[in-house]
Amino acid sequence: MEKRRPTLADVARVAGVSRATASRAINGVYGSSAETRDHVRRVAARLGFEPHAVARALATGRAPVQDSSDRDGAEQDRPSQDRPSQARREQDRPSQDRREQDRSDHNHSGRDRSEWNRPDRSCRSGQDRIEILIVDPDPDALSAKPFYGRVLTGALRALGESGIALSVRRVPAPPRHDTDPPFGRLLINMPDAPAGGRSRTVSLGRSAPGVSYVAPDNYDGGLQAARHLIAGGRTRIGAVFGPPTPCAEERRAGFLYGVTAPVASVNGDFTRTRAYAAAWELLAREPRLDAVFAACDVTAMGVLQALRESGRRVPDDVAVVGFDGSTLAEAADLSSVYMPVEEEAAAAVHHLLDPSSPLLGRLPTTLRVRGSS
Repeated sequence: MEKRRPTLADVARVAGVSRATASRAINGVYGSSAETRDHVRRVAARLGFEPHAVARALATGRAPVQDSSDRDGAEQDRPSQDRPSQARREQDRPSQDRREQDRSDHNHSGRDRSEWNRPDRSCRSGQDRIEILIVDPDPDALSAKPFYGRVLTGALRALGESGIALSVRRVPAPPRHDTDPPFGRLLINMPDAPAGGRSRTVSLGRSAPGVSYVAPDNYDGGLQAARHLIAGGRTRIGAVFGPPTPCAEERRAGFLYGVTAPVASVNGDFTRTRAYAAAWELLAREPRLDAVFAACDVTAMGVLQALRESGRRVPDDVAVVGFDGSTLAEAADLSSVYMPVEEEAAAAVHHLLDPSSPLLGRLPTTLRVRGSS
């Protein structure tokens, strides 16, 4: 009787890792340590496993972007001792294991790339996915705020040829429970990791104690904006700050430290609509206002609209400085504090893929002066 050819699932089981980890190790893509790669490859050699050439090409292809609405629960990519034993799984679910075995053999013997668009478990598996979890009550946030697009760009660059899928989920408030843990999770505006979470987690921006993060130097960015306005001779300065999040509070603190005179301020929420109303509030309180600091570029768009409608000239009557350095700032000729969002997201994803890689912590911000100030 002909001996069955070893499969990737066999290698993963004997090596004590997930199929995703075994695939990354064998194909030499980002996301596995040198020690893991050597161990998995020794096991593969001992078993006589030979990856199919087409499967190798697919495994090292571009990571598919996945819609968060098209997924279901899956087992977390964690050490084998934390999972039910293979013997127990074969005893409890023999038919399902055989189906997954067949699927694994098919996936590694030539899979059409169009199948990534189909809602099958191999695409939705939590162990093969990194999730960007965004807490933002604005239902139009993903289209209205360039920041999130820049995060996505940086994350995709970092994933490169890892074979790990990427999903994006926006929620209006922090979720209480981790019902579908992915391989790794990138948090935005989250005060803490979801309760019961088993995923590798990195936050963009300071979060709860114990949660690793990478963030721009918001404090110094706010300070740069303040010093620029003061150096330009502005004396009646207003500000539309952000919501009660760590990044917004850091920008506020840096700006207020750099301005010695009293600042007329209104709290915003990083939306254009609220910023527009806030600018009118500032003008009512201080008609001779000659400068406004907007805590993000979207906020600055609302401020600029209100100033135009009020008959103020920018920058002759009122100077405006934003924060983000997005394409909005370039298009509007807006002076803005640039923060390297793509680099932040890439660094966070690299750390999710390989926790031994250093996390950059704070990245420098730079004021880019344009026509608005």
